[in-house]
Amino acid sequence: MPLIVAGVNHRTAPIEVREKLAFTGRARSQLLDDLRARPSLTEAALLSTCNRTEAYVVDTEDSVGLVRELYTAQLGHDVSPFLYVRHDREAALHLFRVASGLDSMILGEAQIQGQVRDAWTASRETTGAALNRLFQHAQLVGSRVREETGIGRGAASVSSSAVQLARKIRLCVGLFWVPRSFALCVLANSRDTYAELLQNGNDDALVLPEQRKKKVQVVHLRIACTTSESDSFVDRFA
Repeated sequence: MPLIVAGVNHRTAPIEVREKLAFTGRARSQLLDDLRARPSLTEAALLSTCNRTEAYVVDTEDSVGLVRELYTAQLGHDVSPFLYVRHDREAALHLFRVASGLDSMILGEAQIQGQVRDAWTASRETTGAALNRLFQHAQLVGSRVREETGIGRGAASVSSSAVQLARKIRLCVGLFWVPRSFALCVLANSRDTYAELLQNGNDDALVLPEQRKKKVQVVHLRIACTTSESDSFVDRFA
């Protein structure tokens, strides 16, 4: 099976490059269609997350040049300095490592196994027997690694790692010190949200909307989660 993987990840490319090479929706479908338009290329799959973009292809010829060309067009300049390539057995082993969390920014993080599965599902129109079997085995390998080792016992993400570090060094995460732990500053978006959190017993670490800009200045660690496409909380209140 002439298998090739060509991609970029958190080790080879800075975040500004990875952001531009994040293929979702129509962009993902277009890249897969462009790959499959090559006569010698029989199968293709694309794994694209915040930390990596990888094209897996089965091709009787070397299709690295085509993948490089498509990545470069998306990026706006030559992708070669950030690109890595694996062939055949090394390509398969690479996917197994990825699905197991061994190639993640946070060793053993669990989300990547689901992302590999989702990438396989989204690519089913352009995969065939070889890639379907490869991705199926990758799921099995990822599950076995997590079941038979302790790799998933630590932090599961960058944000949870930051919180664990805050506990160790006793940062003021929020507005005040708490012995043997830390205080988390929950920033309510509205008075209704504030009331709901207060009812659930979170009153000692809550900040009303009108207090956010002032209070956030004393927070050492800020973790912001939002689906908004506008400026982030950190940008507005830092």
